[in-house]
Amino acid sequence: MNLKNKTISRISAIGFVILSQFLSFSVFAQDIHFTQFFNSPLNLNPALSGNFEGDYRLIGDSRSQWHTVTRPYQTVSISADAAKIPKLDGIRGGILINQDRAGDSRLNTFQCNLSAAYVLSISDEPDQVVAFSVQPGLTNKRIDYSDLSFDNQYVGYRYDPTANPNEPFSGSGLTYFNLNVGAYYNHPISERKRVGGGLAFHNLSSPRQSFYHEADIRLDPRWTVHADANWPLADRFDILPRISLMGQGTFRSFVSGLEVKYELLNFETIQRSLLAGVWYRNTDAIMLTAGMMYDDWKVTFSYDVNVSSLIPASRFRGAVELSAIYIFGRRVPQKTRHRVCPDYM
Repeated sequence: MNLKNKTISRISAIGFVILSQFLSFSVFAQDIHFTQFFNSPLNLNPALSGNFEGDYRLIGDSRSQWHTVTRPYQTVSISADAAKIPKLDGIRGGILINQDRAGDSRLNTFQCNLSAAYVLSISDEPDQVVAFSVQPGLTNKRIDYSDLSFDNQYVGYRYDPTANPNEPFSGSGLTYFNLNVGAYYNHPISERKRVGGGLAFHNLSSPRQSFYHEADIRLDPRWTVHADANWPLADRFDILPRISLMGQGTFRSFVSGLEVKYELLNFETIQRSLLAGVWYRNTDAIMLTAGMMYDDWKVTFSYDVNVSSLIPASRFRGAVELSAIYIFGRRVPQKTRHRVCPDYM
């Protein structure tokens, strides 16, 4: 590695530490999210489309939350992306489908987004790149009023579900266009050292959200700043620190933590590791993760321990989440093989 690349490596590592410290302040809680934000890359930042070693990638995420508080919130996300698009050099692409159902009204949100990312090499090292992405999509929201109760249905102290709620329901569904953009920087330093970071903006179209067709009720844009790294601790141990800061309207969410990876096997296409991590989401939850990388598969389980003011209702129980990632055509680094000349034996 030449002097220029060593200097860039040091600047990248120092920048990651400074950013981690700068973002370590108290912020307010955020709404629906994935604990394993790092295992749902197309939700985190569309510029992460195709950011992996291989040809194609399939990702599934499932989250269930607030079983002890109300009707559980269920979120499922499925995505597929490609590291290369045939005949389009430097272009990566992906598709993201989200399905979320929340609360007694069974508020259902269905999203379908398409991602296109342009990757630009910024040095002599082909893997040191900046990616820029755009992610248009459609969202459909529906609400079910049948299980909701209203003040007008109470007669004295008795609730009458057959009474007219006298609510001006004007619609139970809406569909709108949305637009997200992002950028991501990836810098491999050596075989087991890398740093990266990105910035994303979601809901740039500020779509209307009212079931009453009120134009002034809009979905606030959301911004995300995130960073990640891979750093060796010992012969078989790596640490993977990650942070994510999101803001939407007056709400903020900050997640920080790290995973530890223990390598079991690493021989050509046989690559197997164990993963364990701990994370903190400001004033809301402590999250524990455990998983395994088994050749082309990565499966991770996480559990949220609620530590917010909702403890009397939640009884410390937050969310259960499972993610699975499968990579087709995973590329293995080529190792240089040496032969000893017989004349010197």
